[in-house]
Amino acid sequence: MVIVSEQRSGSRRRRRTTLALPEHLLDMIDREVEAGNVDSRAALIAEAIEREMKRRERLAIDENLRQMKHDARYLAEQESIMAEFAGADSETARALPE
Repeated sequence: MVIVSEQRSGSRRRRRTTLALPEHLLDMIDREVEAGNVDSRAALIAEAIEREMKRRERLAIDENLRQMKHDARYLAEQESIMAEFAGADSETARALPE
């Protein structure tokens, strides 16, 4: 359920929503708030969601990179680039002191 009520916090717009969470999680969050480790329930939940979304984004990027090893066009382009640099690599190697 989303309650349409927008607030501005710094430069980020916020939208109010209602969540039903397991009681043990709310108890854990409340202990963190009471201990002064976090400003509010909302702050901790927003931080946790943002961290999770970034983790998922990294996983998707990693999966895309894993798939590249099966992509014929990528492999052909990689081979072409390596061939272009082969001459420069050998020239650099000759220029290095032994």
